[in-house]
Amino acid sequence: MLLVEAPPGFTYICPLSPTVYMPDYSIALPSDVTCNVDHNTLANRNKLFLELPSGLQGDTRYAFTIDVVNARFIDPLRNFFRMATMLDGEACAHDISRMCIGIKLVENGSKWFTTGIGKYWYHLFTLTRSCCGSQHPGKPGQADATVITLVLCAGHGQARTCSSLQQYVEWALQWTSSCRPTGSTNFSWFSSCSWIECDCLWGALSVPVATDELAPCLEESVVKQLLDQETKWFLTSLFRTCRSQTDELSKPCGKCDKYRDFHQCGDLV
Repeated sequence: MLLVEAPPGFTYICPLSPTVYMPDYSIALPSDVTCNVDHNTLANRNKLFLELPSGLQGDTRYAFTIDVVNARFIDPLRNFFRMATMLDGEACAHDISRMCIGIKLVENGSKWFTTGIGKYWYHLFTLTRSCCGSQHPGKPGQADATVITLVLCAGHGQARTCSSLQQYVEWALQWTSSCRPTGSTNFSWFSSCSWIECDCLWGALSVPVATDELAPCLEESVVKQLLDQETKWFLTSLFRTCRSQTDELSKPCGKCDKYRDFHQCGDLV
C-alpha cells in the first residue's frame, strides 16, 4: 500500500487515461487497482491509500481534484465517483475561453459538466496560465504591477521556452520560503489563508524572467520535477485554495498595490 498525501482540494487517485466524460456521466475505477479513502480521522481526510499495479511509477498517476467538503460523496466500498468541473467555486460549462480544468466530486443528480482527466501539476500550470488574465484588467507585460495573477499570467501565448530555468526555480523556492510564517512548527498552507500578506505577494515582483516566459518556465519546472513539494503546495494554495484572498489583496488599488500613487487610486482600498 502506498500513502499519497495531497493538500485539501487535490487528492491523487488511481491512474486513468485522459478522456472526456459527458454531463452526469459516472466512471468505475479499473478493477486491477484498489482505491479507498479513510475519512474516520481528520488527519486522513485528504490522504488516499492505493495499491499501484506492478511497475507503475508514482509520478505517472492521474489526479482528481477533491474538495474536502465533498469527501462524503466518496464511497470507499464501491470504486465509483461522480465528477464535475469547478472553477473558483462555480460550476463551469464547456467554455473554451475559460479552459475549465480539474475534476470535483459532486452529489448524485448534479447537472454540472465534467471534463477530461490529466496530470495534476500540468493542470495547475494550465489553469494558472489560462484563467488569470481574463479576470483582471491591465496590459500584458506590466512587470511592475502588483496584480500577482498578472505577474504570473501576463504574456500568455508569446514565449514558448524558458531562458533562465534555474534562476526561475531558485526564485520560486525563495518566494515559497519568504511566504512561510516564521516560528510555526505545525504550519500548513491549507489550514487558512491568513499567511497571505503584502510582503508575500510582492515576492512575485522579483521574478527573474520576462512575463511572457512565466508560463513555459512553470511548465518546464513541473515537467522536470524541479520544484519541491512545499513550493507546489504554496502555489496551489495561493492560486486555487486561497484564490479569492490573493485576488482581493493584489487587485489594482487594493491593499497590496505597491504602486497606488502611480495608479491614481485615491482613497480606494
